[in-house]
Amino acid sequence: MDLKYHIHCVRITALLVFAHGILWGQNNVPRNYTMQDVLAHNDYQKSPPFTTAYKYGVGIFEADLILHDGRVKVAHDSSEFHHNWDLEEIYLKPLKRYVIRRGSPYPDPKLKLALMLDIKSHPETIMTWIRALIGAYPELFGSSDHPVRVPIIISGIRPPINTWADLPASIFIDGRLTDSIPISLRSRVYMVSSSFSSVVPGSWNRGQPLSSSQIAAVRAAVDQVHQQGLKIRFWGVPDQPYFWKLQGDLGVDIIGSDHLAELARYISDN
Repeated sequence: MDLKYHIHCVRITALLVFAHGILWGQNNVPRNYTMQDVLAHNDYQKSPPFTTAYKYGVGIFEADLILHDGRVKVAHDSSEFHHNWDLEEIYLKPLKRYVIRRGSPYPDPKLKLALMLDIKSHPETIMTWIRALIGAYPELFGSSDHPVRVPIIISGIRPPINTWADLPASIFIDGRLTDSIPISLRSRVYMVSSSFSSVVPGSWNRGQPLSSSQIAAVRAAVDQVHQQGLKIRFWGVPDQPYFWKLQGDLGVDIIGSDHLAELARYISDN
């Protein structure tokens, strides 16, 4: 056989194996989590916000946004307006100080940090406000002179899919299992998220172990996302060791938690 032809065949075979791995190899691969794989659920509700999640090197901080009296507030609903939580004060200003001082959000530049903003109302107004923030914090969100150091993930009431391609480079989308995401837009999707209960069939007593058929259904949802080359996260998963392990065993990429200290101990011990 001609040597050049043989080398060509080897290269083609390698490419096919590589492509097969991209499409199928991620399925059901157990994950050994680090705190970088963790989303700090509604971090602003914790006492104190930001500090604990930052201490543990969490990969994603979540904050809900809602419009109230013409101002964008950090809150889940109207019952939290009295806290007067402000995104810039809680997150952006301290992160800006850290980035200016160190050149990265965390002291270890290998650690990444993303900010997930869950829009609860008035999406067009809040998206306009977010775009203005991007311009005001180039050290975090990038500009012609700065790389993107803190990507923004838009969740909740998200922009229409036909606008995703035109979003600023620092803005990504929190996808849904029901989204029909064309290949050309998958790079704009940070992860795909779903309610855990929505993929668990039959009756399920929350907090109890899943049956084999229920585990298979969750695995199918994970496979669906991985076959698109995307990451998956579930919300509403019981925040306890059995379900942390289950998600890891099924290859769930990102896990949300309200109990970071306990999760950090679990990760360290496993």
